[in-house]
Amino acid sequence: MKTKHLPYLSFICLIFLCFGCETESAVDVSQDRIYVAYGALWDEAQDLTIINVTFSLGNYNGTRLELAEGAAISFNGDAVPYTSFGYYELKLTGFVQTGTFEYIDLNGNVFQNDISIVPIAFAAGTPTVIDRSKSQEIRWDGQAVGTGQSSVVATVVPSNLGETKLFSQTAEGATSVMLTPDVLGQIANEQKGLLVLERIEAMDAVDATEAGGLVTARYRPNALDIDID
Repeated sequence: MKTKHLPYLSFICLIFLCFGCETESAVDVSQDRIYVAYGALWDEAQDLTIINVTFSLGNYNGTRLELAEGAAISFNGDAVPYTSFGYYELKLTGFVQTGTFEYIDLNGNVFQNDISIVPIAFAAGTPTVIDRSKSQEIRWDGQAVGTGQSSVVATVVPSNLGETKLFSQTAEGATSVMLTPDVLGQIANEQKGLLVLERIEAMDAVDATEAGGLVTARYRPNALDIDID
């Protein structure tokens, strides 16, 4: 059955907390060197659309930047606050499928990028008993995998979170993802768990600085309770 329990989300949060990174102010940085990663995640379990924006120096993996006074970032007209983890985040109740990011740099340049989240759901009959010795196909209801940086990820999250396994489908036109025994067999014991599905659509920012940017939309329906045999 579908569940709104949040152990998987807690696990993901712990991952983010473990990845500390150096952050500095963007005040002394050439504004053309600021790379911007925009993101939106619909999480059905929390009934939240989570907006996040990360500014970094030069490229995606560059030093994280905090905007200086005079610069601003907003989503659909609402300011996106800075967090202590080195990125900007705004949580909106309910499903906000589309929207526009607006970034204003210290030189007064305005960059606007649209985002659209593509829904996905587990297909009827999705297995809730996962046999570690067999391949199992996970189908979904919704659009097939698209062009470019489009993917669907199925994650098997055992009670022992350290044995979590990810399975990704990136082939254009695909409508399912395979769970394979070579990976499932790395889960040591029979146990309870969750099956998590997520659709990811990423594209280069259309309106960006010389450093570039990325726009990533994600849709995560309620997870399924599973038995791992």
